[in-house]
Amino acid sequence: MGMGLRRGPRAAVVLDVTLIRRRGGPVAGHTEDLATEGARVVVDRPLAVDEQLHFNLACPGGRVDGTARVVRQQRPDCYALRFEALDAPSVALIDDALSRTQ
Repeated sequence: MGMGLRRGPRAAVVLDVTLIRRRGGPVAGHTEDLATEGARVVVDRPLAVDEQLHFNLACPGGRVDGTARVVRQQRPDCYALRFEALDAPSVALIDDALSRTQ
């Protein structure tokens, strides 16, 4: 219960991700799992819950650039992100990355 609006498939996909914040340098990390709505990411620096940031995700078929919001902290180095307003090509790249793990 209480899983929210999670609709699409979520898979354990490890991809490099860079988070660009309003202040400070880029934060490097990787996804722990991935869906078209968001991802769980492991990063080397703390993030703030409800922080909005820009992300650059290295999918097998190309890079996805977009905006994400930090939904919750799951471990000291692990956060759930919700993607915001991804365009259709970005969703297609994420879908492709998910289909490669089936």
